[in-house]
Parts: sequence; structure tokens; C-alpha cells
Amino acid sequence: MTTRTFVAYSLLLSLVPACNAELESPPSGDALTAPNTEDSTVTEAITDEADPDASGSDDTPPDATEVELSPAEACDEVAAMAAEALVKACHYDNPYTGTSECREYRGTWTVEGAADACGAVFTGVSGVLGDTPCETEGMVGRCAQASETGEVISVHFYQGEAAQLEPICGQFLGGSFCASEALGEGSDVKSPIEEALLSLKSDTVVQVEPECLDDACLPELIAAREGITLTPVGTTPEVGLIVYPGALVDPRAYAPVARRIAALGVKVIIIPMPGEMAINGHDRALDMMGDEVDTWFIAGHSMGGAMAARFAFERPELESLAGLILWAAYPSGLDDMSERDFPVLSIAGASDGVATPEEIDAAKPYLPEDTEYVMLQGGNHAQFGSYGEQEGDLSPTLTLDEQQQLIAALSVHFIGRVSSDTVPSAPAFVDLPEASTWCATAQRLLGGLDEAQGVTVSVTAHADMEGFSESAPALEMDAEVGGLEIHAHTRPFGNAQVLDAPSLLEGDLYCKLHTRAAIEGALELVGEAPQASCMDVNAAVLAWAEERAGISRPLTFSEDVVFEDVTSWVEDGVVSLSQGVLSSARVDVALDAEAQAEATYCKLWSPARALYYVETGK
Repeated sequence: MTTRTFVAYSLLLSLVPACNAELESPPSGDALTAPNTEDSTVTEAITDEADPDASGSDDTPPDATEVELSPAEACDEVAAMAAEALVKACHYDNPYTGTSECREYRGTWTVEGAADACGAVFTGVSGVLGDTPCETEGMVGRCAQASETGEVISVHFYQGEAAQLEPICGQFLGGSFCASEALGEGSDVKSPIEEALLSLKSDTVVQVEPECLDDACLPELIAAREGITLTPVGTTPEVGLIVYPGALVDPRAYAPVARRIAALGVKVIIIPMPGEMAINGHDRALDMMGDEVDTWFIAGHSMGGAMAARFAFERPELESLAGLILWAAYPSGLDDMSERDFPVLSIAGASDGVATPEEIDAAKPYLPEDTEYVMLQGGNHAQFGSYGEQEGDLSPTLTLDEQQQLIAALSVHFIGRVSSDTVPSAPAFVDLPEASTWCATAQRLLGGLDEAQGVTVSVTAHADMEGFSESAPALEMDAEVGGLEIHAHTRPFGNAQVLDAPSLLEGDLYCKLHTRAAIEGALELVGEAPQASCMDVNAAVLAWAEERAGISRPLTFSEDVVFEDVTSWVEDGVVSLSQGVLSSARVDVALDAEAQAEATYCKLWSPARALYYVETGK
């Protein structure tokens, strides 16, 4: 066993969640640098890590146990290695889980070698070297391995789940694992929320097979090496996408994103993994890549993304594999694809506390130079799936629906461009007006203002929802010609289908506007245009988009959906397009009870969102 392999193994083990938290992918590559063990180098060579459930795999490490041991036999082996003379023990806090761990160096290790290894347990992390053996009370289990030259290394784990630790111990260390009798609570598998299960039901848009609404479905799929397939109805898909779930996450939690992708014409297969961890089946994509689709892509979330990267790294000869999509994930230094001419898309969340933006950035040297990176402002880790909150994650400012719309659209846009060799040129989307400036147009329409009246409209654009929520429109009345101050906030929108336009567009537009009555009363003028509503503003932006694209796309506009208060407008109001009918969300606000200054807040389509509808009908 090489030191490099042991460090990689330790890192993967470090990502087993301490308390109901999902495994993340291996940390940045510098953490894979082997500690200085000049006096204690383990001499046994090891090849690429093997998938323990792939029989006949040619990447099986030569030191892997060929005969599966019973739990009792494994514990006997661990006990025998633990009987070797203790050289030193190393106590440390795992920086990736925040939990305490301990390593024992036994057998032929030298004191100097143990000190060097303990001094660089992780990059920038030193352990405390001592003569006292690792504590066994409260231990979940222990993984031990002995080299041909007699160096024994034993890792003691105090949190996690023995069933998850055991296969990692065998695969990445070639060691034996013994579970403690006093097991901890372990790590629960993240279950899909109820809305996710609804995405597993077939309808006139997407066919799901099997629908897998019963928990018993998953073990059967794992045993048969099969997946949950979502196929678009009414078309024969030419492209397929394999999805590897995050570790300790029920694969059905990815059904909502998969359904969105399938509805856009891509065949999607979500692969359940042994032990709910893709490291136990990272080659299973091969079982799914059938001849019915010529071109395949592979995606994965968190640890699933790291293992999708490993699959792509190990199979450069696989012509049907056209690209890799990383969802809040990154490869380790062991899967370096930097010299490969291979399309890769990385989608991450700026509010991800698990696979942080810093870790995404640190892993860039292991991906091709032309890898595409998209950082979703306000996106977090858990919302790449639908399984609720996750320990260690940050609070998102994107809604679950918004983030998953972006993930699906960006993925399909990438798949479409790579499959068709389309390079974005954005002819219709060049030099679009900024969404916030459309709030000024909305104010003139709502206030019945004519350009000749000389009223200035100043727009303050807020990048975040917090600043927008705290803002309020203002009237300036101390000049001969009055001025209006209004506020705007734009939400992002994913472009899945217009391949020669950017994949990330401005979407819904929130405007805080003055009412016509407030303007006329404060500025002592009379609006000359007809009274307008949020609905009329949306009708105006659609007319603009039709003229710009040279395409007529009829649409019916419903009366504004009026909310009673600002909070419900913010949380529940949407611009809704359903069966050819577009509705706008509105709330009327009294800003000043004495002056009776009234404001109207509208949720609208931005110019880019209206143009997307004109181009696609979506």
C-alpha cells in the first residue's frame, strides 16, 4: 500500500458524515499530497482503486482481499495487527468532519516515521503524537492494514456507520474492518421529500420505469445493477444522462431534477448505489449505457460527482461518453483529467457549506483547461437534490424550484451544445437591456407618465433579496421637476434550449413602484396614459420581445394575482405561465399612513425571460 493511497483512503473516510450529513467528494488535491514518510515508506505497490461490486474488474488492487472475510474473521485479523508493538499513536481532529479520530502506528514503523506521518495527517493539519493507544470506548470501528515489511497502521473511528466504513476500508486501504460492539447512532440515509416522489410518477410528458415509490424497489435495482429511467414521451431521445447520487442520499431525491431534464428531451437514468455510496459502484454507468442511445453524459452530486469523474477518468477510450457534469462536486488529484480533451461542466452553489466554492476552485488543476464553471449565487448543497436540509450546509437564497430549474437547464444546455458542436453567439440576445432598467419602463406605464412630462425615474438594482426587501420607493418633491426612486431585483433563469444564447439569463424581475395616485398627488401632475397594472407591463415586455425576435408568440394575460401583504408576496408570489396564460404577482403597500403614499410591487418577466418565451414557447 502506498502512502498516497492510504491518504486518499483516509480522506474518503473523513467524508463519511458525522451526524446525518451527506458524504462530500474528496477534498482539494493538495490534501492528497503524501506526508513525508522517508523512514517508513510502505513498499507494496497499488494500482487504481477497484469497485468492490464489479466482478472481474481489471483495476482491482493487488493487495485487495480476494476472499471475503466474515465479520468474525475480519475482527480476528484486526486483533492480530493490534497485537503488534505500538510505536506511536496520533490524535487529531478531522478538518472535513470536525470529529476526533486516532491512528496507531504499530509493528516496524520507526518513531521518526510515525512523527512525520502524524505531522501531516491532512494538509495544514498536525496531530498530537503520543505513547498511549487510541481510545476504544465509544469507537464505531477500526480499519487496519499491514504492509509486507511489517508496518501496521490502524485508524479508529468514533462517528459514522460501520456498514459504510467497512467497504471503504477494503477498497481504498485493502485493509480489514472490525465494527465495535458499541455502535454509534450512525448516519441516516437522506430520504426524498414527498414532492420528490411525485416526480417518479409517469405522465404524458415523462415515462418513469420503474416508478419506485416503494422503498423495496431500491435493493432490487441495486442487486440487478439497474437504475430508475426517465424517458421523454413522444420523442426518441438521442442523448442520455447517467446520474450518480450523493453519498447517503436516497437516489429518488434526484427525481425532480431528472424529470426536468427528461422533459427537455434527454433520457435520464438515476443509479442506486450499494450502501448508498457511489464509491461502491462507480463503474455501474457501464451497465446503463445501452445501444438505444448513441451519446451519453455522466453527472453526479457531491461524492457521486467525484465518482462520476473517476469513471470518466478511468475510461478515456469510451467513445460513447461525451461529457461530465459535476453538481457541487470535484475530482481528487488521483483522477487528474487536466491533459484530457474532454467536455466538463461544473455547477456549484455560492452558499454551499459542504463542497465550498474554495474547494471547487482548488480542484480546478485536475480538470481540463476549458472546463465550464457556473457558480449559482444563492445556491447551496442540499438543493441539488430534494431531501431537506443538510448539516454543515448554508442557507440558500434561491428557492428549491429556482435552483433545480437552473441545474436542469444548464445541464441540458451543455449537453445540447456538446452534442451539436454549437458555440454560443447569442444573435437575438446580444446587448439586451438590463432587467432592472425595465422597472423604469414599468413605472412609467403604471404611473401613466409620458416622456414629455420630464419626470425622472431612478432605479436602484439590488443584487440580493435581503437588500431589496429592506428597500422602499421614494418620491422627490423639492425640485421643479419631480423624480421617482424605485427598486429592482432580478432572479436568475436557466436557458435549456436556445443553444446560441448564454445558458444563464435574467429571469423574473421584482419591481417596487409608485402608484399613479401617489405620483399625481406628490408631484402635482396628471398622468396622460391609461391606467396600467402589472399585467399590462408583462404584455408590454412580450410585445418588445416579439418585435426583437421577429416572431409572433400569442399569449393570454390574466388579471394580477393580488397578495394581502409583502411577506406573502415575497414568499409565495410568482410569475406563472400555465397553458398559455401568464399571471403576475402584485401587492399594494401603504408606505406612509399620514401622506397615504401608495406603492405597488410587481413580479414581472425580464426582457431576457420574455425573449426566451418568444424563441421557445416555454
